[in-house]
Amino acid sequence: MICLYCEKEFIPNYNPNTKKDTIYCSRSCLAKNNLKKFKLARVKLPQLRDKNWLFEQYWIQKRSMRDISRELGCAESRVYVFMDRFGISRRTISESNLGKKKSIEHRMNLSDAAKNRWRGENNPNWRGGINRRTLKARFTYDYEIWRRQLKRKFNNHCAKCNKELGKTCECCGQKILMYVHHIKSVEDYPELVVDINNGFLLCYTCHREIHKLAPDKLGETVKP
Repeated sequence: MICLYCEKEFIPNYNPNTKKDTIYCSRSCLAKNNLKKFKLARVKLPQLRDKNWLFEQYWIQKRSMRDISRELGCAESRVYVFMDRFGISRRTISESNLGKKKSIEHRMNLSDAAKNRWRGENNPNWRGGINRRTLKARFTYDYEIWRRQLKRKFNNHCAKCNKELGKTCECCGQKILMYVHHIKSVEDYPELVVDINNGFLLCYTCHREIHKLAPDKLGETVKP
């Protein structure tokens, strides 16, 4: 067999690590050949050692590491090593896909994958197809009338802090939302869902504070 570096004939030996015959006549030829490859690589890839060039290609021209490696004729991991050495941060997935137009086939595949993704048994809140009684009661006409009656009863003001609901807050500049709250829960007392004496108006902050209290103290906190 002929050595790949010095081109001398030699008798190959079996290498148990690679499970192949040796292709170099000695270890010195192997080391010299690796050094030759390393020197050629340094000569072939001077651009990778230029931080400004690498930054311009990746961030300004928006090229990927794969495109840069294909132009230079090296592995993509080699580009990554030099970017990490120079401290050049990588783009996120959303930044990389920004401005790229997806084909019609790609968009159709995304649409098909998203359809019914969280419906039925695929939803983590799935309870065997049984609807909550509290949810069903909130989508009736009587419930909407009950909400309007509470709004007139409390004159569109929070029953706890007396803030006017629907207006913009002077402190934070956000709109004060209106919440209707049942004194006795809908799940435990379904017959009192639309009882005018079983509810009051609250703002967002007071509504959260009410739910943190014990159930037996809810009626004592706000007196409608």
